[in-house]
Amino acid sequence: MKNYGLLVSSGYLIREMALRPNSVFEKIKRGGFLKETVIVFVIGALIPLVKSFFIRKQSITFFADEWINQLLSTLNIPQLSWAISYIGYFGFLFCVYGICRLFNKKSNLRAFTLAFMGISAIGIVGQVFFYVLQFILSKSLLLFGGYVLYLWVVWLSLQAIRVTQGFSFLKTLVAFFSPFIVIVAIMGLTAICPYLVWLTS
Repeated sequence: MKNYGLLVSSGYLIREMALRPNSVFEKIKRGGFLKETVIVFVIGALIPLVKSFFIRKQSITFFADEWINQLLSTLNIPQLSWAISYIGYFGFLFCVYGICRLFNKKSNLRAFTLAFMGISAIGIVGQVFFYVLQFILSKSLLLFGGYVLYLWVVWLSLQAIRVTQGFSFLKTLVAFFSPFIVIVAIMGLTAICPYLVWLTS
């Protein structure tokens, strides 16, 4: 019964993250939603991992050097791509929090971590909706919707930093976009929200 109640409250977290994210971040800052954010994060990570087993591996033959082609083909294995995207994600969060620490030595690591784990709720919502929409909408509309979803995650991330760390909007922008530009240039948008990978697959 207790576990059932935890699942219900996790569902409530997903709904609130979609409708009233700032109230979620405030509650997290006050010590709430500890177990729920962990559950949501795990589910958000497992959905694309499960989907990775249904995605066909693509071999790379673009380069003249066969060794490079083999290396890129290995990195293109869906399960490995999933793992690399999460490694990049954690590296990104580490850099963001490092900048937060530069602004404030007493930055709240617990609230910061849980807030970003909670944002994985958007991954759950997005994966479910896009699975249905791929049978209805064209690929171009799905692509546009995907970018909208990524922008939503960026906005939520900014709000998570601002609320949990008590920063001004300018400090929030610096803390987020300084590592954002680097990680996206190297790994692409999935590095900042790996739970949105393979939305239309």
